[in-house]
Amino acid sequence: MISKCYLHPRDDAVGKCGVCHKPVCSKCGKKQEGKVVCRNCAGKKPVSTVDTDELERQERIEKAKEASRKGRTR
Repeated sequence: MISKCYLHPRDDAVGKCGVCHKPVCSKCGKKQEGKVVCRNCAGKKPVSTVDTDELERQERIEKAKEASRKGRTR
């Protein structure tokens, strides 16, 4: 079962916050010191070794979707 983001319950989580360990989506997960952190924990020191590869992949997908939408509206 895919977990959902604790801040965006309709969005699939791409990782867990390195500070509070809650699931986060690509919209609210931010990279900090090579780890994923939620916006509520931003600025706090990450304590886990959460891999950022999935977050980076999701960010690229979101940017491509946005570029595609912009291309269709012109």
